[in-house]
Amino acid sequence: MVDLQLDSDAEAALDLWGEQVTYTPSGGTGRAIVAIVTREPAAQPPGAPRGQAPSLTVQVTNRATAYGDDGYGGIAVTEIDTHADTVTLPGREGGDTQARRIAEIIEQDAGMVRLRLA
Repeated sequence: MVDLQLDSDAEAALDLWGEQVTYTPSGGTGRAIVAIVTREPAAQPPGAPRGQAPSLTVQVTNRATAYGDDGYGGIAVTEIDTHADTVTLPGREGGDTQARRIAEIIEQDAGMVRLRLA
């Protein structure tokens, strides 16, 4: 019962804040999914010669489906190959799309998984 509630909550959040991105497993074919994208602005650490790229995280449903299969799509945590799989999305809203590598799984539950992109 808890898993069904988490799925329902995940879908409600995706309805409100989701945007379409593409998940591509290493050596595989990309699939469209809906993700909540958090974009943090680039920062210049004190004393650093160059700034850093904007920080991106995505939250997606924790299941291996494509957008057309269930209206949202997702990435099952069991299929993720960190440092090899990519998510293609605009680095900033309205910007050009770019493939960003999945760097780490930040957190997960039965409903959603949050990923940091490099």
